[in-house]
Amino acid sequence: MKRRTIAVLSARAWAWLRAVSGDDAYEVYRAGAAHVGAALTRREFYLDRLRRKYSRINRCC
Repeated sequence: MKRRTIAVLSARAWAWLRAVSGDDAYEVYRAGAAHVGAALTRREFYLDRLRRKYSRINRCC
């Protein structure tokens, strides 16, 4: 394979892995919130996600 092909495939694999793991959530949020106006900072977004995640009832057992 050519180096360019390997680089493109690597970049796509990395983007897919970030999307599946949720690591790109802030970038996705910013892309959607860009047309709305004021958006949360990265820190505010992270804290909001934590708050929403742990503030609901969780019954695992």
